[in-house]
Amino acid sequence: MKTATVINTEVEVHMKPAFFHIGWMRTGTTFFQGLFSYDSNINLSLKNRFFSYDPYYRQGKDHYKNNILLNHQSAQHRINIDSDENYSMGRFKTLLREKEHKPYNHKSEQVFIQHDIPEMIARMKACAPDAKIFGVIRKQPQWFESVYKHDVYHFGVEQSFEKFYTSPLGTAYQKAADYFSVYQLYADAFSAENIKILLFEDFVKRQGEFVQELSDFLGVDLKLTHQEQLKKNASTNNFFTLLHRYVNRLGESNPENPESNLYDTVRKGIHKMDRLFTALNLTPDIKLMSEQSRQDIQQQYKQSNKQLASALHLETKMKAYGYF
Repeated sequence: MKTATVINTEVEVHMKPAFFHIGWMRTGTTFFQGLFSYDSNINLSLKNRFFSYDPYYRQGKDHYKNNILLNHQSAQHRINIDSDENYSMGRFKTLLREKEHKPYNHKSEQVFIQHDIPEMIARMKACAPDAKIFGVIRKQPQWFESVYKHDVYHFGVEQSFEKFYTSPLGTAYQKAADYFSVYQLYADAFSAENIKILLFEDFVKRQGEFVQELSDFLGVDLKLTHQEQLKKNASTNNFFTLLHRYVNRLGESNPENPESNLYDTVRKGIHKMDRLFTALNLTPDIKLMSEQSRQDIQQQYKQSNKQLASALHLETKMKAYGYF
């Protein structure tokens, strides 16, 4: 998606160190955003959509500097973090639609999204050329399954995983899941020494070391003292994802029209049952992806994962986690 750039390149940006947290989605981003929000050394700008929504971006570089990276003159903050998982997706909204705006249709999200990772990076570079970039990746088969479950609930997806994977939305995810290609685009724009890629598997198994490594990159001492208060996006039960997928067929097929009250009621009921089953540790054995799909995805990214591991000097660790 290419649009006319209206950035005033003559204005210099004088602010505290700026970081872009680029996601990826379903890798603990909500947890990290909560962690950043509790730290007095960090000014967090969360999903401001400046780069992903043209009417915002056209306000220019000065607007981003003075209004998005808030409080950059405050002695309280040592760094600025602009966090949005869409930065790794190159996801642009052609129209802002929110759940609190009625009428709402879940399928509208699929219609009003476009993807262009290079354009997203170009916009970020134009506004914060000295920024540093960090993100968290996850082994692709598990990542895709989590993304699929997320989009069944949030985007009204009603397809099987295999059909979703080859759909326009799934194809956009395939590009984002080529971590090495996305890394290379950011490294070309901001230089490799300013990029930090961490592993979700490390966060799960070695959380203390993970947080310390991130702290060292940011130059602040992140603390997990508020961990019990940090919001986490719970994983949706496979069984209830399947129910949601079937129920999504009851929704209005035209994303411009509001969905029926029956559809909304059934969705809410399934969501409550999902949470109850999770709390009771009841997990019906339902598979959303075939074993062949898992193997195909693993093979699809095997070579690029090796390239990323080499670039990041993470060969031993990524191989142990099964990236290749």
